[in-house]
Amino acid sequence: MASDASAATPLAATVSEQWRPYQFYALVLLTLIVVLNYLDRYSLSLLQESIKHDLKLSDWQLGLLSGPAFTLFYSVGGIVLARYAERLHRGTILAAALGVWSTMTALCGAAGNFAQLALCRLGMGIGEGGCIPINLSLATETFSIRQRGLVMAIIGAGNPISGIITPLLIAAVARAFGWRDAFVAIGLPGVVIALLVHFTLRDPRARARGSVQHQATTSLVADARVLFGNPAFLLLFVAAIFTGMAVSGVGAFRVSYLMRTQGMDLTHAGAIWSIASAAGLLGAVAGGYLADHFADERGRSYPIVAAISLMLTFAGYFIGFTQSDPAVVMVALIAGSFTYNMKDGPVYAAVQNVVPKRMRTTGAALYMFAATSLGGASGPMLAGGVSDLVGAHHVHATLSAYAATCPGGRALPGVAANIGLCAQASADGLRWGLALLSAVFALAAIFDALASRSMHAREPA
Repeated sequence: MASDASAATPLAATVSEQWRPYQFYALVLLTLIVVLNYLDRYSLSLLQESIKHDLKLSDWQLGLLSGPAFTLFYSVGGIVLARYAERLHRGTILAAALGVWSTMTALCGAAGNFAQLALCRLGMGIGEGGCIPINLSLATETFSIRQRGLVMAIIGAGNPISGIITPLLIAAVARAFGWRDAFVAIGLPGVVIALLVHFTLRDPRARARGSVQHQATTSLVADARVLFGNPAFLLLFVAAIFTGMAVSGVGAFRVSYLMRTQGMDLTHAGAIWSIASAAGLLGAVAGGYLADHFADERGRSYPIVAAISLMLTFAGYFIGFTQSDPAVVMVALIAGSFTYNMKDGPVYAAVQNVVPKRMRTTGAALYMFAATSLGGASGPMLAGGVSDLVGAHHVHATLSAYAATCPGGRALPGVAANIGLCAQASADGLRWGLALLSAVFALAAIFDALASRSMHAREPA
């Protein structure tokens, strides 16, 4: 009986195609969408110190906004949109998702309390959930298999590119107009780009089928059984859980960490993030190149490069979060950003290479579900929870007493004796919360390395 696997062509037998003009355009547009995706997503972590003091929030509440309030609906939205994308025009669905999450980002600026901000983050999550799965499936069918490591790396570089732009843009707008206007400034451009996506982005299925509208032959449950029956996909899925847990916790609080432990303001902390993201951009390209260069007929180099990058990330971030010397902290965090982004292109390509063609969007959505809902939802809350616990221990108080003594991480007005105490408690708490999260990168590296042993990269017929 014929199957996707039996009809597959080995990786080594496929030669790279010469890039066509539309491929360049599609790659730029798909990467721009990812830049907007991460720009909107990262907005909260940059502005949260101002939001925390304005709305009187705890670190645990900030973790809830970055974690479950966003990631659970991100994953649900991703799976739902992925199933529609398997049937309908992917460019249209991607445009609609971009329009929704951009609008909800702008509305964050109108939030007056925790509940309203959480609802806006929920809406962002639903829209952004469709970005990566649809984006990767379109890229996979637009480029040949031997181009995918570099292509996925460039698309994955949307993350560090956003990291370069976001701190500079948001810091400037927030400094001039406040955190509310900063949300509006980064949300509205996405609505315009959504129209460009709708009218210009092609779906390769239109040429193959004459129409992109078709009925899926199997259910989500049946497809999931096929995917999880593949040991390589299952191990990549588990690795994504640990990766998502670690990076979401680190990403949610890294600017706050610099502001609390190094005494930086938002502008300087944002500048360090931009420098680290520039290093991450180089890392993304390097990782994609290395994975393609060393690819064999089974595609084992893709998860191996990801595993090496994550183990190095653990080392860099752990040093950065446990040392006090400013120079050591800066170098370690920048190095950690470089090595972390090396894994993006290779691991995205690994997932796309091992799933059947008719399940590419679903496979990517399930992978992102692991990284966001199962991993990402817990990371910020774990970091924030540990931070609050250590902070309370520092002032020899219960959590409720700590919140009353240092609301929003600051001493109550008029209580000068607690100013230094609250500042140190807030800094030490976050330091150890992030140090704990950085160790989780090592767990992710182990499972990516194990996945390499089961890889059988193919181009399904």
